[in-house]
Amino acid sequence: MHLFTGQNILDFSKAFPDDDACLAYLADLKWRDGFVCKKCGHTSGCKKAGHKYHCYKCNHVETAKAGTLFHRVRFGIRKAFLIIFEMTTSTLILAMPFFCCPT
Repeated sequence: MHLFTGQNILDFSKAFPDDDACLAYLADLKWRDGFVCKKCGHTSGCKKAGHKYHCYKCNHVETAKAGTLFHRVRFGIRKAFLIIFEMTTSTLILAMPFFCCPT
C-alpha cells in the first residue's frame, strides 16, 4: 500500500483513529467507481449503516470488507490496518532469521 509511504505512527493515528475510519476508507476504495453487486452484477443499490450496500435486485447486502484481505479477520480492522502499516513502513528485514542460521 503506497498509502503509508512517508508516514509515521502519528500520521497513521490521525488518518485512522478507529475502526469506522478504516471501514470508511475501505468502502471508498471498493466502491469508488460505483456499486456492483457481487452476487447478481446489478449496479443499483443503496448505502446502509456500517459501510454496507444493499442490492435492489437480489437483496444481497455486501460489506466493505467482503472480498478483501480483511474479510474474515477476527480482530478489529484498525488493528489489521496497523499491522499492514508496520509491515510496509518497517526498516527491519523481517526475513533475516530465515537466512542467518543454516539448518
